[in-house]
Amino acid sequence: MGTNRRRLWRPARGMDTAGRAEVLGGGADRMSLERQSPEPIPQRIDIGRILSGSLTVLRTRLGDLLIVAVLFLLVPQVLLGFAPAQFPDPEFAFWNLLAAIPGLVFDGAASLIAYGALTGGAGATAGDAIRAGVLKLSQLFVVLLGGGLAILVGLILLVAPGLFLAASLLVATPVLMIENTNVLEAFKRSVSLSRGSRLRLLGVMLVLAAITLGAATLMVSLISVVTLATTDEIGKRLALFVFGPVLALVIRLIVMAVVTSAYAELKRVNGSASAVAKAFD
Repeated sequence: MGTNRRRLWRPARGMDTAGRAEVLGGGADRMSLERQSPEPIPQRIDIGRILSGSLTVLRTRLGDLLIVAVLFLLVPQVLLGFAPAQFPDPEFAFWNLLAAIPGLVFDGAASLIAYGALTGGAGATAGDAIRAGVLKLSQLFVVLLGGGLAILVGLILLVAPGLFLAASLLVATPVLMIENTNVLEAFKRSVSLSRGSRLRLLGVMLVLAAITLGAATLMVSLISVVTLATTDEIGKRLALFVFGPVLALVIRLIVMAVVTSAYAELKRVNGSASAVAKAFD
């Protein structure tokens, strides 16, 4: 005489959590099963990947970047040497500011060019990037001014808030250009992307500060040597408005490559840029 045995139900292979809950019935069973599912562990940005990405940008798109840099960084600074007023004349500050404004076009255009290299696609040409930077010039100025004032106030009140804001707004310019958004949304998006990664972004900023300090030291030394070695006014102007701007151009190239690479890395860890991984292979 056979013994009746209750046959236990087993889920079919490949059935997901929601499917099991439907078979078992009831919201409580669904919630119980979902609670058992491990939550994804948040990823952290990799500073090594950011630096590697910046090298990829400089290796693959240096020509386009140099075209934009010469037009909007070097030429205005060279022309500054022939301004009606010269340092330390107070009017020189106005001409210096005027010569710096085209550099914002470079920042915007460089973001687009660099991101194309990071995503492994064709990316924007130098002409297209310049056109986009010119159209966004006023917004780029507001991003620079607004972000700079916020960071300055934070540093004056307490150092920590200033550093926090600097890390939070680091990628506002790439966001503005690449995601084609407005200034407010660029700030909000930059803060959102940097959440959970600000300490590492400060590490990136320290690397940039070290590069900038080293280049600035070299620049001052070179200008001093040339100035002392030449007695005529033309030689001094060459030192101040040619050699100096060339080194400043190199610094700006590196900074924008690193900042855009940081933006790409932040998008990767936030799960919104699957194609970015191609730039680091």
